[in-house]
This record gives sequence, C-alpha cells and structure tokens, in this order.
Amino acid sequence: MSQGTCSKKLAQRSRSTADPARVLARLLLPATCVGCGLLLREAAPPLPLCTACAPEAVPLPAAARAQDGIGALFAYEGPLRSAVTRLKFGGQPALAGPLGRLLGGAPELERGPWDLLAPIPLHRSRALARGYDQAALLALWLHRSWPAGPRPRLAPRLLRRTRATAPQTDLDRRARAKNLRRAFVARAPKEAIAGRRILLIDDVTTTGATLAAGRAALYAAGAAEVVGLALLRALP
Repeated sequence: MSQGTCSKKLAQRSRSTADPARVLARLLLPATCVGCGLLLREAAPPLPLCTACAPEAVPLPAAARAQDGIGALFAYEGPLRSAVTRLKFGGQPALAGPLGRLLGGAPELERGPWDLLAPIPLHRSRALARGYDQAALLALWLHRSWPAGPRPRLAPRLLRRTRATAPQTDLDRRARAKNLRRAFVARAPKEAIAGRRILLIDDVTTTGATLAAGRAALYAAGAAEVVGLALLRALP
C-alpha cells in the first residue's frame, strides 16, 4: 500500500472516530442488551444481546422460517420475546431500533428489489392509547438500516385497520382468521399499489392470520407481490 493511500485511510478513520455527533450519541445512548439491559461493547451489534442472553435466542429452523408467504427470523421465546413484549406493552419504544435493525438480516430482503415497505397497522384507538405503533417503528428502523441494494419507499400509512379487533392471544386458528376478516383496507390509492412488490412488517406471527389479512387487502388493491415478515414466530 502506498504512503498516500495509507495516509488517506488513516485520515478517514480518524474523521469517523472523531465525529462529534457519533461520539456523543454513543455516550448518551450506549447500546444495551435488549434482554437484560447490560451495556454492550459494540455500538450496533448484529444481535443486540449480551453473551449471557444470546444463547437463549432461538433462530427458526428452515422449515419454520417461511410459511405461506410469511417469513420470521426467531422463535417467540427467550430474551427476544421479552424485548418485543416490553416494546408493545411496556412503553419502551427505544427497543424498536435494535429489533428493527435485526430484521435487516432476513433473506426476504434479498428477494428484492421491493417497491414499498409497510407495517401492519394498529387500530387508531390502540395506537393512541399506546402512544406509538410498534410495527411502524420496526419498519422505520429496518428502512433506516436497509442493507446494500435498492431501498424501498417507506409507506407507513399504506394500510388502514378498519376496526379494533379483539386480541388474538386466546383465539384458535379459525377464530383468528374470522376475527381479522376484512380488518384491513388499502389507504393509498390503487395506482400507488398496483403492480408493486411490497414487504409487509409485523412484530410477531403465530398462525399468520394478521399478515395474511394485510396481504389480502394489498392484493385486492392490485399489488403484484406481497410478502409478510415478522421478527418472531410463535411455535406450536
């Protein structure tokens, strides 16, 4: 390596290291384990868990990872389950950052280019009560940390939830599908959806009923392809 090239690389590294905004952000908002809150050495680790919590995160086996047009990365258990629960019900929207970035490792992204990136929306009343929509935050952070390749347009209001559906937790597969029938409609005009390839984001999938209902609404509006992607999948 020539002296000039070496000097240039050192100067670039120095500027990156000494970036005041980046240094201040690391001091004020250090990376922590989403499972237990322990400080992490890396600023934005690929898996936002400490060495004690990381072994408890369960990547899905290939057979359970993608089902009926809906993909997921990890099993709904361990520290990631705890993190998603706190994101949804514990008033901790800051967890959406590391969890949303985790979605950047999904193989579905490599099936692009995608035209639109959209979340499964909460009903307005539930979003107001919670103060935010967790799936919208996950989609936002995925969009911000999109890996190499064309980045889709973020469309947080692509879908509208037509009613406040009953919680899905205690419902079986058939009841979940019935509960979500016609629960979503496309908010955007059809010309904004027709012929588009859309990646639809949610936090957790169990039977796939929620993402399936969202996909159906977008297909009805003329989408060319809609693939669902959740961070976690509840296994039977």
